[in-house]
Amino acid sequence: MQRGQRYGMNSIFHRISVRKYQNRDVEQEKIELMLKAAMAAPSACNQQPWEFYVVKDKAVIGRLSEASPYAKCARDAPVVFVPCFRSKGIAPEYFNIDMSAAVENLLLEADELGLGAVWMGISPDEGRMKAVREVLDIPEGLHAFALIPCGYPAEERAQEDRYEESRVHYYEVICKYSESRRFASTAVTLKNGAAGKRFSAAPFSCIHEKKNKKQKARA
Repeated sequence: MQRGQRYGMNSIFHRISVRKYQNRDVEQEKIELMLKAAMAAPSACNQQPWEFYVVKDKAVIGRLSEASPYAKCARDAPVVFVPCFRSKGIAPEYFNIDMSAAVENLLLEADELGLGAVWMGISPDEGRMKAVREVLDIPEGLHAFALIPCGYPAEERAQEDRYEESRVHYYEVICKYSESRRFASTAVTLKNGAAGKRFSAAPFSCIHEKKNKKQKARA
């Protein structure tokens, strides 16, 4: 499949956090597609530090919902993903970034498949990580990163538009070289959101000439 034939940006601009689910199982095929999407994420040095627990047992899901004060809605989800990261890797200081990319991929694929999910933080809170470890009997060398309850959504709402132009800062440098005058000139444009300021720097040769004149005057 060529890039752009099927996948687009629709899920990015449609995805919401879903905390209410229908009483309906999620098909195994869709679970595997979400896991494949998660593992397709980029990671530092391609270290892929992730492993995933897929929890369908209602009693276990109920216990997981107590691991965090913000995870109560997980109790009614038909499936909960528990992404975990390993203790060792090429660049362990980037584990949380790698895991975040994987979770975002999973959430976007869930939306693509007509499902809803929500990201509930576990790491780096040691108390929450310990609680999840005890529920799932996670072995040493693995650490719970998050809880991702998932199911067919029982709520619908439009995604909030979060784009704020004031948070975007453009820094553009345009360099031109004049063969006849044999110097390079620069124009720097700095824009803060909608309002922009333009600063024109003097040609490099002119700056150099001014310095020479000052040096001669001092001599």
